[in-house]
Amino acid sequence: MKVGPRNFYTSPGKKGKVGKQTSFTPQPAHMPDDYDYAREMARKEMAEGKAHEQEKPFSQAAKQRYVFSTNKDIYDIRPDIPAKKPRRESPPPMEQEVSWKPAKPSRKGHSCTLGKTPEYIPDPIKFTQRRRTLDGDAEAPPAFKRPKAFQSRPSPSVMCNAKNIKASFPSIFRR
Repeated sequence: MKVGPRNFYTSPGKKGKVGKQTSFTPQPAHMPDDYDYAREMARKEMAEGKAHEQEKPFSQAAKQRYVFSTNKDIYDIRPDIPAKKPRRESPPPMEQEVSWKPAKPSRKGHSCTLGKTPEYIPDPIKFTQRRRTLDGDAEAPPAFKRPKAFQSRPSPSVMCNAKNIKASFPSIFRR
């Protein structure tokens, strides 16, 4: 029996869909995720802890309701000793002949200063008169005066940058 030449071998076509978000296997089913899971677990743990608690708060059985010494003993309160009678205000033994005088008196003068009140010196008003210049006058001031002290310089970070130095002095950086 005569057989023709062999055919081409190919693999079977792939199964699935064509387009966005497709794969050769089917999409996995949606599994809902509880976003509040940590809070629910904390709530359950708190409820379990509350179930183990007592009804009334903890109190020590060895709690003392008295002290070794009473307040009368501590503060030396004795009812047998009578309280001190308040002292009566007595008049001074003698009247002062001279009124009280401070040891360091204030300075003498106007408002307790060293000298007397200074004399008034008038401050006259000075009137300024502007010069009017005519168009043909030679003494007219210039319209703009350039400052001579300040000249702008580039900052050192720009001035000393290697690229800028190479651009300014290319002969130095030749190899």
